[in-house]
Amino acid sequence: MGTLCRQLPKVSPSPLLPPVPPLQHSNARLGRWPVCNTIPKCYIHHMARRFWYVSSRRVAGLEQNWTPANIADELIETVREQVGDAGRAICGLSGGVDSAVAAALVQRAIGDRLTCVFVDHGLLRAGEREQVQTDFVKATGAKLVTVDERGLFAQACRGYRPRGETEANWH
Repeated sequence: MGTLCRQLPKVSPSPLLPPVPPLQHSNARLGRWPVCNTIPKCYIHHMARRFWYVSSRRVAGLEQNWTPANIADELIETVREQVGDAGRAICGLSGGVDSAVAAALVQRAIGDRLTCVFVDHGLLRAGEREQVQTDFVKATGAKLVTVDERGLFAQACRGYRPRGETEANWH
């Protein structure tokens, strides 16, 4: 889950870091460029935040007035505009994070006018179908239709062999 950083480390040079010159833009020191596997993740996180702060604010003159909540609100409003007051939407759900987040945002935008479809093609991880059916619906309240197409996918794949493969190569 990452490294918990209770206190931000100092940006000044440290004997623990490799001897690399600091990155700079005019008078703004952006930090040092470390080898990722030699320093704590919280230091990398601090460096990235400092880099983006300096780049966006000092160099480009931009304000940091966005948050994950602002981004979600903007996306939800965009979906509402695109779907309209009476429109409906369908969302393919793969079981992965990206499609789940997209579906959750659309569901927040249009509510029960969204139908999510999850296709079981027979190549899922053990228990993935059940997990999607229970956890996704519980977390979002979205309507979910699960389609069992394991037979269709197995039939379509019957006889398929990757190029250059023979049964002798399969163990």
